Amino acid sequence: MRCLACILVLGGCCCKAAAAHSSQVDAEVFAGHASNPDRAQNGKGVAAEDVRGANLSAYTTTLIDPNSGIEFQGAASLLTHSAYSGLNEVGLKARVKYRVQPTVGYTQPWYELSLGLERYQHASSAIRDATDATLGLTLGKRYTDRIAGTGGVAIRRELPDHGSVFDRTEGQLWAAVDYRYGIDNSLYARLSRSWGDQVFGGQEYTTYYRNVKASADDPAFGESRYAYRIHACTTLAEVGTSLPFPGYGTWDLRATRSRSLAYAGMNYSTTLLVLAWRGRFF
Repeated sequence: MRCLACILVLGGCCCKAAAAHSSQVDAEVFAGHASNPDRAQNGKGVAAEDVRGANLSAYTTTLIDPNSGIEFQGAASLLTHSAYSGLNEVGLKARVKYRVQPTVGYTQPWYELSLGLERYQHASSAIRDATDATLGLTLGKRYTDRIAGTGGVAIRRELPDHGSVFDRTEGQLWAAVDYRYGIDNSLYARLSRSWGDQVFGGQEYTTYYRNVKASADDPAFGESRYAYRIHACTTLAEVGTSLPFPGYGTWDLRATRSRSLAYAGMNYSTTLLVLAWRGRFF
């Protein structure tokens, strides 16, 4: 049977399972296309645009005993927008995860408690500059050497530097499945449901603004554009495939579709297509 180290960092490979401490650095560059970048009501949004970005993450994992371990992660990110440069963003993230597997075994379930802090700064959209914290609980299990599933709940609290539009709390319930085919290729799918305060974009004030909790000018999308916070429920579905190339990293192609429902039947939907390359330094 394989111990927790196989799952915590090494992705199911037990060749280094005896190691009590390990570290790695991952890099990702990506390009994508967003159909509704301001999350406006259907038919009332700004033009679609392309996005590009990069992420750099460092992980350090320490096993406490054969059944449990702690992982620390630090990350930096960059996101650029082809049409709305005011939204260009840099971010910093720190996260700690505690994972325990009560019964040691490759197909035995494990549980994870995580706490993350993130900081975002934008080129010229002060209402979006913010710090947020996320607390999550995850359950995971490998069913075979090819199929694994995870699911969990999380709560996120965002505190903006300016204004109150992005002063929000949001909960999430999610599930995901990963299927490995060939040697290292994989298919994955994720479904989530989030609820609470969410931010959308719109044009000049109309009657539904009586029901929003906060609003502000949003010049990043042009004149007479507004951002507003309102209670909503969002369903998000994501599918993708990962194709490793030995010695050249991994290519990842994914599509994400989200649909939000808010007061009085207001609908919001957006699609994001992304092609990414990932590499591991050690």
